Parts: sequence; C-alpha cells; structure tokens
Amino acid sequence: FNFFNCTPEWWSNINTSIRDGARFAATLGNVEVEAAATVESSAGCGCAYPDYVPDEFVNRSNAIVSRLRQAAHAEPLSTGAKGVLEWLRSLPMAITVSIGDDAMRLALLHGDPDSLAGWGLAAESVDVPDSALRRSLGCSADGQVTSRQQLLKWFADSGVSAFLSAHTCLPWAQDLHISPHEHQRYFHGAAYSSHLVIFNNGAAGLPNFRGTQHGLITRVSADLDVPADSVYGLSASGVRFDAIPLQYDNEAWLRKFTSVWHEGSAAHISYHERMMQGPEYEIWQAMRGSVQLG
Repeated sequence: FNFFNCTPEWWSNINTSIRDGARFAATLGNVEVEAAATVESSAGCGCAYPDYVPDEFVNRSNAIVSRLRQAAHAEPLSTGAKGVLEWLRSLPMAITVSIGDDAMRLALLHGDPDSLAGWGLAAESVDVPDSALRRSLGCSADGQVTSRQQLLKWFADSGVSAFLSAHTCLPWAQDLHISPHEHQRYFHGAAYSSHLVIFNNGAAGLPNFRGTQHGLITRVSADLDVPADSVYGLSASGVRFDAIPLQYDNEAWLRKFTSVWHEGSAAHISYHERMMQGPEYEIWQAMRGSVQLG
C-alpha cells in the first residue's frame, strides 16, 4: 500500500490511516520492508523479479522505492506519524483466518508461501501455464513453473485451504479438486477440504485488464450469493470468493500522480500507460478451473 507514496505527507497519511483504522489488518510487503529498513539494503525494491523482467523495469522499481525511503525517513515527522516505521517493521508476513460454517482456513500473504516476494503464485507461473501470457512476458520455454505438486505441498504444509495473494500485479484465480490419491499422499489422510482455492487480486490501485480504469480486490464471504459487482468468482467449501472492482476517480488520481511523478520519472515510465488503459491482459486469462464470470 505504499508503492507511490513518495512525499512525507502521502507516506504519513496512508500509513497512519491503515495503522489506526479499525477496519484494517495489514500484512508486510516487500516495499514496506525496504522502505522502512533502518539501513538501506542491496535488494533495491525487494521485488525479487524473475529473470524475464527487463533490467530497465527493475532499475526503475528500485528508484521508486529509493524515493519512498526518503519520504519514510523524512524529518520531522508529524506527531500522528511517529512510530509508523516501527509499526511497519512489526507487521506479520501472513495472516490466517477461518470463515464459514466449516471454518475454512485461509492464508493472506503478499508473495508465495516460500517468500514474501516470491513469484510462485504469479499468473504466468502456475501450472497449467498460459503459454500466450508467458510468451508476451518473455518467459523462457524452460522457465520455472509452479507445479500442481508444489501447490498441494504448500497447502498441506500451511494447513490452509485457500491462498489469497498479490505482489505479481496480474490477477488470476483457480481452484484445485484433490483426488483420493493426492489426499493420502500430501495430507496423509487427515480431515481436510478436498476443494482448494487460489486468488491473486493483481493490483488494488492499478487497472488489471485491458481497457479498464479500476483496481481489483478479493472478497471472501460466508454468504454464497454472487455479489452484483463480481468480475469473476467461485464457491468452495461453503465460502464465496470473488474478484471485485475497486473504483476510484481515475482523472483525479492521474492529476495527483503526475504532480509528483512527472513525465520521465521512474513511476511514470513504468505505470502511467497502465493507469490510462490497463495492461495487455484479458479477464478470461484470469479465470481458471471452476472460476466463472460474476
């Protein structure tokens, strides 16, 4: 929630609103780790980009977070903003919650179960791979793909039935039905949901599909009715999962964005076009398994 907050005022307002807001339960992201660190690390933005991400894009992301660090450590801080850095450093890397009559356990995490900045739950990474998407992103033919076996191991090791992630900036959703053989092999016959779910919301504060100008969030509810604004979703084990558009005034946001991230700046070069017209990515590419249009 900090990637563009490059002024002390923005940094203070956003972080104190989340820290002090009763409706929020925050988790750590790689940007927060790097921006709040006492000593600047050699990890740059901490994004851990895969090899297929161009060096120029990586360098710009590093420059963005370097500018965030300046805002985060600016003095003097307002009275209300004191303690923000300590609060950020104390955030958990993941949260587990239970929902529904059967207390389905969900994990909310930033990257993947192995790493805060992991790309194992990226749209282009998970088996069965989207070949067209991988080609468009420059993934090599023999590049890393997260296998079904790895996903099942992550679920078994984590003791949850759903992963809700972000980090990788392209949304997608999928469910997995466990066979009796897989149940015995990975879950050792223990009582466990046979219907597993993965939802990656992409980006809450950026357009996620071609021709759109809204963000996307993941809604989870024990109410199985399909929300009126669902983009896509599914029901599993008595719980409803949906991708929901996060609407905002795009013109107002662009004015605010360009007031600090001027043309030619790192963030403007990397993200302004996406803010205007969305990425080269379609809704159907995000829907896998039993996921259906809302």
